[in-house]
Amino acid sequence: MATLSLNVGNFITLRLTPNNYPLWREQALALAESQELVGHLTNEDPAPNKYVIPDPSNSSDAENTNPQLTDAFITWRKSDRLLRGWIIGTLSEEALSLVVGLDTAHAVWEALKNAYAQESQEREFTLRQQLTYLRKEDHTTITEHIRTFKGLCDNLAAIGKPIPDQEKVFCLLTSLGPQYATFTTTMLKPPPPSYSELVSQLQNYDQRRNWFSNHIDACINTHTSKSILWQAYNSSPSRAQRRPPPPGERRMTPSEREKYRDQQCQYCGMMGHIAKICWWVPKKSTPQNEIPQALAALTLDNTIADTEWTTDTGASNHMTGKSGMLTNIRHYSGSDSELIGDGSSMPILAIGDSYIKQKKSALPLNDVLLVPNLKKNLLSVSQLTTQFPINCEFSNVDFCVKERETGQAMMIGKREGDLYVLSTSPELYFSNRFKSATAEVWHQRLGHL
Repeated sequence: MATLSLNVGNFITLRLTPNNYPLWREQALALAESQELVGHLTNEDPAPNKYVIPDPSNSSDAENTNPQLTDAFITWRKSDRLLRGWIIGTLSEEALSLVVGLDTAHAVWEALKNAYAQESQEREFTLRQQLTYLRKEDHTTITEHIRTFKGLCDNLAAIGKPIPDQEKVFCLLTSLGPQYATFTTTMLKPPPPSYSELVSQLQNYDQRRNWFSNHIDACINTHTSKSILWQAYNSSPSRAQRRPPPPGERRMTPSEREKYRDQQCQYCGMMGHIAKICWWVPKKSTPQNEIPQALAALTLDNTIADTEWTTDTGASNHMTGKSGMLTNIRHYSGSDSELIGDGSSMPILAIGDSYIKQKKSALPLNDVLLVPNLKKNLLSVSQLTTQFPINCEFSNVDFCVKERETGQAMMIGKREGDLYVLSTSPELYFSNRFKSATAEVWHQRLGHL
């Protein structure tokens, strides 16, 4: 027997609308289960025989042979009407119009199910399509995105088409987009996590990235080491909103995702990439008379020729490992070193000058760092465009250096895989007249070198 004094609001906190049926349904079922009335909703506890015809031989009034309501039916009807009243009390006006005139809790339950969770192919297709094309928006938090994703899964479950756990994992990872490529690559490694484990790890990953995003600048400005930053994070994790990687940062290619999927970044400690493509590596400018700590976008293994210069938009200085590429070599006695893309640290041995020559044009390269064992000649785009009035243009096939004022092409490099390379004539004819040439003097010599 249902409890008459029950506070329905403790169980059903929602007004049923077309948009919240799965949540409302769970609350209504919890209410019915607490009162042992689920059978009234599912019709597993149907109405008993309604009438009984009195036996004249056992009746005090032999003429009273009219059908009479049974005690069992009266008891069942009382509980059913009570449950029906509870449910109707939680409906919106729109939902209420669907159940007017229905006498039993089961009839009301089925009408609402058919209206809001109908097992139609069209509704399943629509929900499936929304799930397939769902992508996290930049302005939404991970918590909001997971809530949207779960809502679609709940709606499919409500119409009898639940999503298997592993399919949920794949769909949620796919919906995160390129900003979470590292996390996605790591999570897809066998064995895959369960859906609940994935949600927990995603929230932890996002929280950690938020914290580092909000504190990395302070770390740079105060020269705080990464280990100290980690200690601060572990002792006081932040609840701040996620901030995406800086605009314009280079994304990993599919081949890089596969290549580095099992490797840990030497800078941020996360799996799925290495330091040379980590977006959290600080890029800060320093005065030209200082030797900056450059992160070279290169590794020790390569097939670049000695006479080729690899362009790097992230490095702040030209670099080479070949002393024969330099003239006017000056000894360097500072303590700075170069951080290479695989996490290695290399000392700076000296500073010199070089050049790149193509046909009748040449580019002087001043203050080139000599880094022993470096197997690529690194051309810093920022240093080049700072010292000389030129523009550097990149395309999917080549790299062009143009005179800024006239737009005239001076040099053209080729694209080799993900790298842009400028070739130079092998003969070393570098003249000392380039040692102290100003930008104006150099500008006059363009094409007449």
